[in-house]
Amino acid sequence: MEEDVTPNKTGEVKKKQVREGVKNESPRDTAQCVLIVEAVKGSTGALIACFDGPNEVTFRAGDGYVCDALELAVRQMNEGERAIITCSTSSMCLDPALKLSIQDGEEAIFKVELKSFRNPRGTYEMPEADKMAYATERKETGSRLFREGRYFLALQRYCGVLEFFSYCDNLSEACKLQMSELKKTCELNQAQCRLRLRDFYGAKKACDAVLAEEPTNLKALFRRASANLQRRDFADALSDLKMLLELDPKNSDARRLLPEAQKGAKEGEKKARSMYAKMTKSLGTGREDVKGIQFDFEPEPESFSALFLDAPARNTASCNAGDYRLYVGGGAINKAFGDLFKKEQGLQFGRISEDYQQLHMELLHASRKAGRKLVSARDLPKAAELLPKLSLLASFGRAADEVEPEGAEGTSPELRGAIGSVFIDVFQQEQRPLHPKNVAMLYVVGPKGEGATGPLGPGTGPLYDEDHFLGSLEVLATKSIEAVAEYNDIRETSCGPVPGPPIEEVRWCLVSGGVYRHESVSKVDVARITIQGMRAARGADGLVVTFAYDEDVFKKAWQIENKNLKSQA
Repeated sequence: MEEDVTPNKTGEVKKKQVREGVKNESPRDTAQCVLIVEAVKGSTGALIACFDGPNEVTFRAGDGYVCDALELAVRQMNEGERAIITCSTSSMCLDPALKLSIQDGEEAIFKVELKSFRNPRGTYEMPEADKMAYATERKETGSRLFREGRYFLALQRYCGVLEFFSYCDNLSEACKLQMSELKKTCELNQAQCRLRLRDFYGAKKACDAVLAEEPTNLKALFRRASANLQRRDFADALSDLKMLLELDPKNSDARRLLPEAQKGAKEGEKKARSMYAKMTKSLGTGREDVKGIQFDFEPEPESFSALFLDAPARNTASCNAGDYRLYVGGGAINKAFGDLFKKEQGLQFGRISEDYQQLHMELLHASRKAGRKLVSARDLPKAAELLPKLSLLASFGRAADEVEPEGAEGTSPELRGAIGSVFIDVFQQEQRPLHPKNVAMLYVVGPKGEGATGPLGPGTGPLYDEDHFLGSLEVLATKSIEAVAEYNDIRETSCGPVPGPPIEEVRWCLVSGGVYRHESVSKVDVARITIQGMRAARGADGLVVTFAYDEDVFKKAWQIENKNLKSQA
């Protein structure tokens, strides 16, 4: 199995082990490494003409002497290990030491062996002065790599300094002061790297760490505002920019971003006021109409809420609160969907459908490579082969904008970007369950909160703290509705000779509101943040969202929102 070795797990560089190493230890930053590069091939399997190998390369890890692909891969290898390294980004394969350059759009496949390495001495062995000198030198190396546009490597250097300091104890007061300044610089610099790598949540968290100690830091305010603009948190971005301009009225960068933040915040406030006016007219009728999107609330059913209705009024996509591992089946509502497909479509699989899992994996990886855009299975050969096996006319997928926390327990490298991902699986006309207007499954992957009682362990997904849990849910709700709207826009050209049907209604269940809910978050909290996220969706004019009954929490959440909007008005 290939391992994604990029820091943000975005898929540009992958490693597949061919032979195990002799020691269970990998090179640390500044380790002296000897790497044998046996061959470099292109995506067609032909040798890269400019490569003059095999070559034995000696270098210090983390300095950028070899290309990014090899730098990243070596840190995940053991001595004596042989591996295949695949790099899909040509700029990460440029290597003067190997006389190697790759044309834009080309893929490079390295066959390598880590012959040997020698790690540097540990933190505990260093005198105080050496610790500061080492940290300063690694920070400067990160800054050089950033100027060279090698953001992954620069990010590793800054994060490495921060981790290094976490092991430094019993320092003098003068050294602690110097360390504090270095930490602040590295937090600010890693925020800049993450902005370039489109990890906006990570950039915001780095700025939060600086502002917790220094609330008036201009760089942290600006970079957090930049991250929040990309996250569509316009009110927070505007607040930071206003504070920044109070401290530095002539700041041209802040003035440049200010109009976008003001416009976004104003539109959000206008939408809230408009929604309140409409809500006061219709509250209590079971239907709440707002500009662009209409919310319906399912009354209490006699037993369980149905996945699909027997006689729907509109073309409907039903929401499946999917699993981090992207399969259909397993337990809870995901199992109910699997059972329905077995009964109504004749699909055959055991506890889980590995075909659905593979389809969603292909879409996830393709979307990551495409910059988290909505991609079609029909454009991916392996995914397209799975469509008829699953009684699907088409399938679309979109990876999450923000990846899971780095190194979090429970994550799988192959599934980075799965939490918050959205998939639209469009059924073949003759295979639509229960009624011809039940046209699709909307498969979404919500977060797991700390204290969750659902299945846990390696590869089942990380646990989020309360803020990240709620933030992830809000973005998921927004992106799910926007994915449906985008599908409706592009379906005529993306579904091949037989156009896919438009989706007019989404039946939405309480995603992450059961066994995966954060221990400090109520079901009503989950419903409220979901509604807030859907309100922020763009391009959803005319779409109906029907909330499945679950202790009437969506109706309760809507009424709380109504009171809050009334007080703001």
